[in-house]
Amino acid sequence: MVPGDLLRARRVPAVDVAWPAVAALVILVLTWQTTSLTATAGLDPSWIAGLHLAHGNGVEFGPHFVWTYGPLGFLAFPLAVTSATLAASLAFVLVAQFAFCYLLVRRAAAAFAAPLAVVLVYVVVALPVAHADLLLLIVFLYALWALDEPATAVARGFPVVAGVLAGIAMLLKTNTGAAAVGIAIVAAWGVRPQGRRWLAVIPAIIVTFCVLWLATGNSLLDIPGWLRLSVSIVAGYSAAMQDEAMFLRWEYLVAGVLALLLGAVVVRHVAPFGRRRQAATLLVTLGFAFTYFKEGFVRHDVDHSPYFFAAMAVAFLAFAWDARARWAAVAGVAIAVGAVAVTIGLDYAPVASARHVARQVGDLASSTRRRELVADSRATERRVYGVPPRLLALLAGKTVHVDPVETAAIGAYELRWRPLPVAQSYSAYTATLDERNADVLASAAAPERILRQNTQVAVNGRSRELEAPATFRALLCNDVQVGVSQVWQVLAHTAPRCGPERALGSDSVASGATLAVPRGRANEIVFARIHLHDPFHNKLVGFFFKPRTPKIALGGNDFVPLLASTAADGIVLHVPASSGFDPRFDGAIDWTTVAVRSLAGPVRVDFYAVPTHGRPSPPFGERPAPALPHYTLEEVDGHETIRTPAGKLAPVSQGGGFLDAAFAVPHGVEFGGWAAEAISGTAAPKIVVFAAGKLAFAGRPNVERPDVAAAFDRPSLLHSGFAVLLPRRLVTDGGKPRNVRVFALLDGHALEVSYPASDQWHP
Repeated sequence: MVPGDLLRARRVPAVDVAWPAVAALVILVLTWQTTSLTATAGLDPSWIAGLHLAHGNGVEFGPHFVWTYGPLGFLAFPLAVTSATLAASLAFVLVAQFAFCYLLVRRAAAAFAAPLAVVLVYVVVALPVAHADLLLLIVFLYALWALDEPATAVARGFPVVAGVLAGIAMLLKTNTGAAAVGIAIVAAWGVRPQGRRWLAVIPAIIVTFCVLWLATGNSLLDIPGWLRLSVSIVAGYSAAMQDEAMFLRWEYLVAGVLALLLGAVVVRHVAPFGRRRQAATLLVTLGFAFTYFKEGFVRHDVDHSPYFFAAMAVAFLAFAWDARARWAAVAGVAIAVGAVAVTIGLDYAPVASARHVARQVGDLASSTRRRELVADSRATERRVYGVPPRLLALLAGKTVHVDPVETAAIGAYELRWRPLPVAQSYSAYTATLDERNADVLASAAAPERILRQNTQVAVNGRSRELEAPATFRALLCNDVQVGVSQVWQVLAHTAPRCGPERALGSDSVASGATLAVPRGRANEIVFARIHLHDPFHNKLVGFFFKPRTPKIALGGNDFVPLLASTAADGIVLHVPASSGFDPRFDGAIDWTTVAVRSLAGPVRVDFYAVPTHGRPSPPFGERPAPALPHYTLEEVDGHETIRTPAGKLAPVSQGGGFLDAAFAVPHGVEFGGWAAEAISGTAAPKIVVFAAGKLAFAGRPNVERPDVAAAFDRPSLLHSGFAVLLPRRLVTDGGKPRNVRVFALLDGHALEVSYPASDQWHP
């Protein structure tokens, strides 16, 4: 066959359906992109595991649980979290991928001879195409087919079939599901089979959605709550999750070229149509392109922009209908493929893909192999997580939520899962979502235990107190620490620990101005409600693309994005040691200044304090008091002593306890441990801390240490713990650690604590 023959347009006869199906199956096998079914740990793998766990554990969606994916979201991710959901998700992706390939082959074969059509479809399908988007792609291709041939059986059946697919898509992924619903309704209106029969698309969507909603174990009464929270997730995404990889700015130019080229092709394509079909086709294409532009460029990075270019390649093949459009389609596909190649590279590996799909089809057919995969996944996750047995024992038989992101730990350790409505804290990025999580934490429906990880994950540079501030404050006020390790903390739900709010003051300042954070009392959490004006035009920009965001700087550090929607929920600025939280787990927050860059006008900051209960309150607080008592470290007759404010000398010796850890945090350095004469079981009535020989802190122990009391079998040592937060200026000199020493004062002696070998501040 000569090149001219390859480009000769021909329509596929209605009876010729076998070869496109065979071609679609071959393309599916040669482009299969799921390389492994093993579930792993991590931010994204954890929310994916959560979708499987929600279905497997009967977690009800609605006000109880919401995500960017719905009750059927697990179908888009074939992973070995449970045997049943693995089988269902793998079967779904196989069927959906086949339908997508089949429709694309049919569209391409209308413009190109079969060999070239198959090659072009292979090139396009091998691009990054998210499984969660397959139903949207199918509805889009089906809509164009029906609009092109409105008199055929394909068009007559479109309202019902497309309505069913769109209803399923809504339960799969919220934003692309909404796009599928819009495309189905507009296309059905444009096809207009036999008068008003196009309206059948609406009951088809509603009935499908409701039937599957019930089938997945949810209540119809929870649909309004689910819709409200889902709308909040979709609406808040652009502001909270936006990103811009500067080295990818060239992609905007390429996207603009593709948009203009596709627009020209579509306008030419609809020229012979009636006005109704023209409008419907243009709206369907515009909605499809807009959805993928948002998906690819709101969070503009190498993980998201390839989805846009892959979708554009699909659209070009879908409109390759006549001689001129063929050339534009080939050019559009080439540009899109080139953009993906430059951004992330291309990975055409037909042999490896065939091996993967063959193995996974075998897994689908064998329940034994699926169970083995699930067991292997759990073992792999447990090796990564390494939760100590003593902490796991605290979770046994209890309902558990995992904070901030590692939901996969629930499946790894087969825990009883009771998630917060928004299971990963960084996604509670609107006041609606944040306050919903906070309400649950303060209620009887709260999880009995929370397993928290000491993680460095910070979305867009926001620290823990800036993510879901109401949720974080509710955590401090409704949970107590019952166990901790280097990486993990276990909290237990308790009666409310916080008292009523107490106003500390309010300031209205110019954008960017620095405010000093007022000091609370010794056992008070200090927080700020920040009130900002978000101009209407900025909200409008946010709907179509991504809005400008305000910025915040805490403690004189760099400005980072501030979520305007949650800023008034109360950002925690100081956590007292009486909270009992380990410093590695937000027990050492002590911001002294705050500055906000607004979008328009001044910024009003209202400061508040709430007392915490359930732990002994330190007399001076965990920070140095404004005026410290006069303790001095001196050498008398060749021996170190500490002179007290009363002028008495306390000779220095060893054996005063242990400094467990010292942690550098953005707001200072937290020193924690216990101070006592362990053999006699006497807790130190007072501790003093010197930095470079100068007094930095003096006060009583302020943290309960049941572990120390149990280790020495001395109940009197329960109140021997201390948590001291010292400003960085006191314990560093030019960025280098100073010599920090801690002493327990008791019975006229100064007993110095022991220091861990890894502590850079010890002598």
